[in-house]
Amino acid sequence: MDLGERLICDCEDLINSGASVEDIREVMNSVYRFYKKELKEEVRLSDPRLLKLFKLERLMKNMYLPIDSEPVFDPTMEVKFPDVVDSEEKCHEALRTIVHEARMELSKKSDLKVDTLEARCPSGSIAVSKACKRYGVKDKDYGLDMNLGPGLFHCFDIVTFDVDGVEKKYLVDCTYRQFFTYQHSFVERIGLPFNSGSSIGTFMMMDEGRKKIAESILQNGYVEFTDEVCEAYFGGFIFSGRNGNYYSSLGKENLERKDFEPGYTAKEYMMAIADGGFHDDRIGRQIGTGGNPNILYDSSEVMPYLQSKVNVSDNADTKKQTV
Repeated sequence: MDLGERLICDCEDLINSGASVEDIREVMNSVYRFYKKELKEEVRLSDPRLLKLFKLERLMKNMYLPIDSEPVFDPTMEVKFPDVVDSEEKCHEALRTIVHEARMELSKKSDLKVDTLEARCPSGSIAVSKACKRYGVKDKDYGLDMNLGPGLFHCFDIVTFDVDGVEKKYLVDCTYRQFFTYQHSFVERIGLPFNSGSSIGTFMMMDEGRKKIAESILQNGYVEFTDEVCEAYFGGFIFSGRNGNYYSSLGKENLERKDFEPGYTAKEYMMAIADGGFHDDRIGRQIGTGGNPNILYDSSEVMPYLQSKVNVSDNADTKKQTV
């Protein structure tokens, strides 16, 4: 057994034993850094070392980040769509009905209290669109890739109401929780062959304002689609997509939190979506090793929230943990 295999085994034991995330993080970082130097240009996606590493990450698929991500959902609750949507409060009343119906549909195959809803976003978006059509609400459904071009990285809706001649737009996303586990959260994973960036959840938790936006989406299923929300939400896509080649282009070996900021405006995001996404091959899976394997991505400045409580879903194989 070589060093890489020993590191993977050590980390697997830590995860299964309910160790602190700080301990897991330290060994995971060692695994990532080892393989970024070990794997060569000719590596393929089927390389057993990569497959073992991806399998290791999957052990954390039910370990939630320390954020209030449980949806507000009671299947026995009666909801009623308002007769007229003529105020902001009526918008919220309408959205609660739409989200409730979408979550009722999702709950047929998932326990919304504990499930991450991984890969359920197409179903969630379809359910939202059906509810909007039923009530005559203007809705646009999106399926986008990490670069904001057409794809199935994530699906969501933007719902629009006309309130006294003023458009009120809301982002509706009933499956956002899938991005808020530790599975892909460690930023040190960036730079591995066939990897892109870290998770959307990591990006949203790097900033207190973004965290509040995330909590609104996670709990309520929707949030008003302001410029601030647009920049936070789509910034998560770009952050999750930027691979090691992008960060190598910065010419730094020790990254700071500011280096992970996408730096686009709400207008630029919407223009990119209309234009088929950002045409940048540094967004998406990194082909080959590429980049600088000596870059240190992780630090307490980048991911300080790992010091906090960790939530583990009830259907996970791992034990509940605290740091």
